[in-house]
Amino acid sequence: MQPCVNAFGNQATTTGLTVATTSVRVVNSMILLASGPAVRLIQSASILSGNTIGAADVGIRIETSIGPILEANDISTTRIGVLVTDSSVRLTGNDVSRCREAGLQALRSVVDVLGGTFRENGDRSIFLSRSQSARIVGVTLIGGNDSVRAEDSTDLHIASSALSGARYRSVYFVNVSAVLENTTLAAQQSDLVLVASNTTLINTTYIVPELLVSSVLTVKNYLHVLVETNLGQRVPNASVNVTADGVVLSILRTDGNGSRRWLLLTDRVMDTNGEQEKMNVVHVLIDGFRVIASPREADMRTSHVERFIALSIGPASYANIGVDALLLLLLAALLGFLVLAIPLYRRRKEARSARPEPASTPTGCCLCSLAAV
Repeated sequence: MQPCVNAFGNQATTTGLTVATTSVRVVNSMILLASGPAVRLIQSASILSGNTIGAADVGIRIETSIGPILEANDISTTRIGVLVTDSSVRLTGNDVSRCREAGLQALRSVVDVLGGTFRENGDRSIFLSRSQSARIVGVTLIGGNDSVRAEDSTDLHIASSALSGARYRSVYFVNVSAVLENTTLAAQQSDLVLVASNTTLINTTYIVPELLVSSVLTVKNYLHVLVETNLGQRVPNASVNVTADGVVLSILRTDGNGSRRWLLLTDRVMDTNGEQEKMNVVHVLIDGFRVIASPREADMRTSHVERFIALSIGPASYANIGVDALLLLLLAALLGFLVLAIPLYRRRKEARSARPEPASTPTGCCLCSLAAV
């Protein structure tokens, strides 16, 4: 069990708290006015939770450490909020604000940033250099010059985050491989600037990117397929065939609700020479049904639902025709009957009027009639 430092207070010092080659829990403490780092961890897996740290050169400095956790700390008005070097660290739900150079700066490290807020951190909210792996998930980054800046880094994943209000760039990558998923990019000038970088955007909002020096940007979005009859009944087990530029990507089936969800399709690939749009075609097939507008091309500039309507083509089956179609069918039958019946009625009437009247038999006395016999 780690020793616990609770309600610790320290002000006006060179280094507020140093923990080396051991691990402690520092909770609900206030460390201010340090000319060096307010908290320094060296080869330590300490946990810092619920602390207020500020007015220092570096809020929390972590060196050659595996496993420290920073959670729900308030770090503000430092030169660098959190500085990580040659370490593996997790940040959860911290509020890092008004740091002059960077909210988080990680060098040659593995970092997980899960939730929390970075606000108005002068030059960059998060800066990664030679990072082997980094996850930024569910984080809000507001203001600063750049929201996320990275260089010479691999396996960077930003998900379910909002990068807004940066004065220059939401994302600035130099020699970086990264994936951004379910994220909003909204800077005042450029949302995305890539230099010699390979990046994939998945269901991510952005404006026109800037690609420099052999960079490649792949844009992907999600397609949901819904199959119904014209009466609104869901159709399970329908075949959903998806092709991209004529190449079959998948042959799937709808579920019990008539849906096939989360089909990840490429909309376009961009590089420094231009962009290539992908033609994504969806073909829905159902035995005994005709599927309207199938196959069709799906516009994958955004994630969306494609709805397919199926009509029964089975013999003497009117279960899926619908009320409007049935009324039209009855009306057509009635008109057909009238077209055939009216000329027949007229012919019969004309034939009756042209027939001669039968001659009447003269009448006489009975004797004359008998004589004639």
